[in-house]
Amino acid sequence: MHSVSTSTSSTVIGRLLRRVAINSLLSIGLVSALAAASSAQFPVANWKGDANFLDSSGNGHTLTGTNVQFADGLNQRAFLLDATSSLYTSAPTLSVINPGFAVTAWVYFNQLDYSSNSALPNTILAQDNGGGTQEKFVFYYNATDHALGVHMNGGNGASWNEVVLPTAVTIDTWNNFTVSGDVFGKTLTFYENGDLIGAVDNVVFSNPTAEVSIGSAEGIGHLVGGMQDVAIYGADITGYYAVHDSMPIPPIFPIPPRFGPLEPITPEPGTVAMFASLAAGAAISLRRKRKK
Repeated sequence: MHSVSTSTSSTVIGRLLRRVAINSLLSIGLVSALAAASSAQFPVANWKGDANFLDSSGNGHTLTGTNVQFADGLNQRAFLLDATSSLYTSAPTLSVINPGFAVTAWVYFNQLDYSSNSALPNTILAQDNGGGTQEKFVFYYNATDHALGVHMNGGNGASWNEVVLPTAVTIDTWNNFTVSGDVFGKTLTFYENGDLIGAVDNVVFSNPTAEVSIGSAEGIGHLVGGMQDVAIYGADITGYYAVHDSMPIPPIFPIPPRFGPLEPITPEPGTVAMFASLAAGAAISLRRKRKK
């Protein structure tokens, strides 16, 4: 009986290791995209509107409401706002804009404001230091142009960053609106009901420090209708979309604790078969060597 040579064993193992390394390199892009999305699983703040003003994220960003009622929403209660409503955060301090961030909300319009975008119509969420050129972030719906938009003021002046929706939003329907920001990439990406609508490049981001308001900004732009599961996430979710080809909006309520499920990275069936075949071949080869 002849012993198996060290060089033969090393060759077989070396080939397997090289194939493992190649397969790992091919999956690096997928891993990177999922890693970016994983930090978006948990919200910085999440206001369900289920008959209370509490922040369900556990971060303590309780809302203060004036002339805010509650009405039946999607499988739960929802905020019911009118032109006199005021809904905003108190302490602790909350920052919407981070290197990566996302803002999402379910919205039900009872009526639409067709004012120009400079009037911040149908405001969904805002962080606004005040009028004029003061720092601000305002996420709104421009009913005249059928567009989702973000208005910002910063050191380089004012900007209205908008993407036109495929169809106009109608009243008396629930819709999910989301904007995701990449500050370093200078990009805002907009989604409606989980579908990618479009993006705006070369965005100049602001740095507001005021309280966060829901349904209005600077006491104007009031959203009239229902809102629920308004949330802020501390990561850009476009990486998730690139992998899954859909934006991980919450399903019909109640929302799960995660922004969207992350699928495990598993080898392709062909890769599994290849490694099984290689392993079987190596085992047969070793048995034959031992019998000589």
